[in-house]
Amino acid sequence: MFFFKNKGKIDPGAIMQDMALNIKTCFWFLNIVLLIIHCLLEVIYVFSGVKVMIVENIFVIAFYAVMFFFLRNNKLKIYCVLMYLEILSHSVLGSLCLGNSCGFQRWAITLMCACFLPMYALFDVSELKRSSALITSSVGLVYIILCVFHLLGFIPDTIPGVAPIIVKLLSLFNSLVLAVGVFFFTYLFTSRITSIEKKYRYQARHDQLTGLYNRFALNEIISREMSAINKDKGFSIAIADIDFFKRVNDTYGHETGDSVLYIVSENLVAHTNDTCKVGRWGGEEFLFIVFGDNSDTRIREKMESIRNDIEHLKIPYQDSYINITISAGISTYISGDNKDTILQRADDNLYEAKETGRNKVVF
Repeated sequence: MFFFKNKGKIDPGAIMQDMALNIKTCFWFLNIVLLIIHCLLEVIYVFSGVKVMIVENIFVIAFYAVMFFFLRNNKLKIYCVLMYLEILSHSVLGSLCLGNSCGFQRWAITLMCACFLPMYALFDVSELKRSSALITSSVGLVYIILCVFHLLGFIPDTIPGVAPIIVKLLSLFNSLVLAVGVFFFTYLFTSRITSIEKKYRYQARHDQLTGLYNRFALNEIISREMSAINKDKGFSIAIADIDFFKRVNDTYGHETGDSVLYIVSENLVAHTNDTCKVGRWGGEEFLFIVFGDNSDTRIREKMESIRNDIEHLKIPYQDSYINITISAGISTYISGDNKDTILQRADDNLYEAKETGRNKVVF
């Protein structure tokens, strides 16, 4: 089942994260919780002796049992509407039959939080999204009406015949439902927003095809390293370009060209560590950054190693292999450099490598 992914071992953190990202899992969990809550309420209702609530709650328990059918068949829109109506009606009936002091009106506050769920859900419930504000307003209106009716005396604090201990127990129980409900939906909302933020932050800084840093992120890294120069941190960069890449695209197709880019990027990543970064600079060009002591020596060694590895790569294509090479130009920070000058030197060295035979590293 959806909760138990580790062979029966329950991880609460993983469950909450799963619910934040998978709204169907959230509804399954919510339905189970509501079913348990009403089973506990049934015990309290039996001791209270209020027959209306005993009978009504039996139907509610059956209702949430049937709701698993709708969830199994992905009838999420129907489930949302019916769940809202049940909670609202139970809140009103509980207030009328057991009094204001039992705290059933607090369910409406939790329900208002739940009404925003479709606004940040991952599934397509556009009609619910459009009507969420209306539903939330309606729930808020019912809550206000219950409060006004209590002030006017239509809903008494307590109902004669209901033991004070039952009133206190229900008040405590409904307060816990409110607290847990607000926490639950607040957590889902913040987790969803956080996950979306992380997703778009990653997409803004990484190349979609290769997964490497993109030009925007690489420029940030270079700027950060240049600001750290005053702390005696040197750095070097290399711009590498796949030789005759256009020929690869024209001969084997763009899909194969994409595969070549991905395989080359994997090779580049294999040469990175805590003191070097690599990204896709654009097209078939990659930018390698090495920082720290002896960055000039280390980047030469790395680029020669990368050049040699790629020269001996055999990229499968149908029943044969494709061989490629790369050329690279290296530039090391010198006093007075800015981002443009160090990049331009690397680009000039790359141009020299291309003009003098390719498959070489120039520094």
